[in-house]
Amino acid sequence: MNLYEINALMESLVDEETGELVEFELFQALQMERDVKIENLLRWYKNESAIAAAFKAESDNLSKLARASANKAARLKDYISQVLDGTPFVCPSGKISFRNSPGAVVIGEGVELDEKWISTTILRDPDKPAIRAALKAGEVIPGVTLESSVSTIIK
Repeated sequence: MNLYEINALMESLVDEETGELVEFELFQALQMERDVKIENLLRWYKNESAIAAAFKAESDNLSKLARASANKAARLKDYISQVLDGTPFVCPSGKISFRNSPGAVVIGEGVELDEKWISTTILRDPDKPAIRAALKAGEVIPGVTLESSVSTIIK
């Protein structure tokens, strides 16, 4: 019997006119069964809360390990890139190649751009694609440069 049924049966044992119990022993037995069910629900809740906390702690621990491994991998990639200095490398375990990336727009600190270089978004950010195209076309924009970089690709 579930709690809803127990509560309904307990209510039916109370006389509506007088408010007295019709069967006191049955009411007491139902009350004890109800208390046991509520205690079991409490234990179930505590168990689920403990499981959730354990999963959260394990998740936090795994996140830290993942960040540490990702950082180590990035350092190794930088080291490989430095050692090879742009020379491709192929072996049975994989291959390493290098690709020049298009120049990134770098705007100097405190540089005020003309309105034509400001995007029309709400935030009024610099329109970097338009600035990149203009710089590649030979236009000079004070305080703005194109910086190219090399990407290391490991497969």
